[in-house]
Amino acid sequence: MGIIRFILASSVIALHCNSLLGLRLVGGDIAVQAFYIISGFYMALVLDGKYNATNWNGYKLFIGNRLLKLYPIYWLTLFGVLFC
Repeated sequence: MGIIRFILASSVIALHCNSLLGLRLVGGDIAVQAFYIISGFYMALVLDGKYNATNWNGYKLFIGNRLLKLYPIYWLTLFGVLFC
């Protein structure tokens, strides 16, 4: 599933760069939609399998881990934009 997501992300990059090494992959709109669909499926799979989302504690653990993974890069980017 990761390889498919990589190919779809590469398709979007190729669309923005007008070509990627001379290749034209899937169209940008289709690539973005497919990437979101696959990512949502993968997120639901992880939530159901690893975190036991049938109770509130598993859901809180999942959300906490996502915040710890995502927010540091947001703060770093904000700091870089404001102070560099």
